[in-house]
Amino acid sequence: MKFEILTSKTSNQFHFISNLAEWHFSCRRRDNKVWLEKTGELTKEENSALKKFTKIIRKYSFGEKYLAIPFIRTEENLIWERVKKWVSSQEYSNIQEIFKVFDKRFNIVWEEEKSGLKLWEGLISDKFIKDSLFKKMFMEVKYFLRAKQLPDLLEIYPLLGSGGGGANLGKGAITIECSRLSPDRLNGTLAVIIHEIFHLIAYSSPFYVKNLEKSIPIIKISKTHIFYKLGYSSKNIINEAIINTLAPMGFISAKYVYKFSKNENIKVLDERMASIKDNMKQFERPDMLWVYFAAKELFPVIEKYFKNKKRINKDYFDKVIDLFKQFNLQYSVDSK
Repeated sequence: MKFEILTSKTSNQFHFISNLAEWHFSCRRRDNKVWLEKTGELTKEENSALKKFTKIIRKYSFGEKYLAIPFIRTEENLIWERVKKWVSSQEYSNIQEIFKVFDKRFNIVWEEEKSGLKLWEGLISDKFIKDSLFKKMFMEVKYFLRAKQLPDLLEIYPLLGSGGGGANLGKGAITIECSRLSPDRLNGTLAVIIHEIFHLIAYSSPFYVKNLEKSIPIIKISKTHIFYKLGYSSKNIINEAIINTLAPMGFISAKYVYKFSKNENIKVLDERMASIKDNMKQFERPDMLWVYFAAKELFPVIEKYFKNKKRINKDYFDKVIDLFKQFNLQYSVDSK
C-alpha cells in the first residue's frame, strides 16, 4: 500500500465553509469558535450563505455523490470544472457565490494555518511512507476484518482544524484535520489517521459489511436518546464502536502507536471517560463516551482475537450490541 499526502487551498475553503455550516454532528464547533474569534462574528450575508450551503450539502451528503469528493479529491486547477458536472447549474452558481462571500474570512485563517498543514504533510509522510512497522499493522487488521485486499494507493488529505478525521471520500482516501496541532500530538494524530484507514479496510470486507447491516435492526434508540438528537444512526453506533476497539484508543493503536500496555491504555480511557460522563448532555460529542466505553470493555476480547489469530465473527458483533445495552443502562442517555 502506497501513500500520497495531498492538500489544496480550494479543498480547504470547502472544508472551512462546510464546518462553519454545522450541518452534521461531526462538524467541529471548537474550530469554528477559534476561527470566529480571529475573524469576527458572522455577518447577515454569511449566515444566509451558510443556510444555502447546508441545503445543498444535505442533498449531496455522505455517499457516492458527497459534495466533498470533487472538492477534495481533485487537482486544484480542475476542481470547479468537476464540481460543475456534480451539481445543477443553479447549485453551481450558488456555491461559487458562497465561496466569494467567505473569501476574506477564509484567507485570514488560511494565511495563518497553511504552514501548519505543510508541517503535518511532512510528519505524516515520514511515518506512513518510511515506517515498515505500520505495513505489518495494516496486514494484521486486514486479516482480522476479513478484507480481501488493502488499497493499492491511500490518499491522505490534511485539512484546517485541530483534530479529527473522516473516511467519507470513497475508496482509498481519508481526511485529517491538523493545521493547528502541535508536533507533540503526532501519536494521537497518527492514531486518528489509522482509525479512518481501518474504516476503509472494513468497508472492503464483504463479511464485515454484511454483518454490520444485519446488526442494524437490533440496535434501538428512542427519539429522546442523545445519539438520536445528534443524528447518530444504529449503523454509526455499531461501526464506530468496532473500529474504535482497534484505534484511536483501542488494541492496535496501543500496540503500534502509543506502545501502551493493556493497563496503561485502559487508564487513559478511564480518564477520557471521566471528562465526559459527569457533563454528558453539555459535551460537544457525547457519543465519544460510548466508543471509549466499548474500547475499554472489549480490549481483553480483541487482544485474544489477535493473539490467537482469530478473525472478526458474528459473535464479535453480538458483543458490541450487548455492550451498547449495558452502556444505556449505566449512563444517562436521555436528552430531555
